[in-house]
Amino acid sequence: MERRSHPRYRLTGRVWCEGDGFTLHARALNMSLGGVFVRAASPPSAGRRLRLVFKDEVDSSEIVAEAEVAWVRGNPRPGMGLRILAFERGSEAFQRFVERQGKQDGELEEA
Repeated sequence: MERRSHPRYRLTGRVWCEGDGFTLHARALNMSLGGVFVRAASPPSAGRRLRLVFKDEVDSSEIVAEAEVAWVRGNPRPGMGLRILAFERGSEAFQRFVERQGKQDGELEEA
């Protein structure tokens, strides 16, 4: 059953994730207005809170958000789904960024 509230778009960027005892600079593979999927070989457990930082390369806006690990996935494509809870800075930049990705790539189909 599909539980997403927002369409997902392909993303080819990196995001800095940090939390208690966890730091990762990793590739973000897709995103929506509600969250981001980040590739991670050893993701933290679901429910963990993380701070995300990434840059919109088009307008150089820094986006900083608080997120929660919504789910984790193992091999063959390990990673974690992060639900965005709040923005420290860059909420408008994030919305522009997501909209631009959608215009470029269109919505992703379910894998």
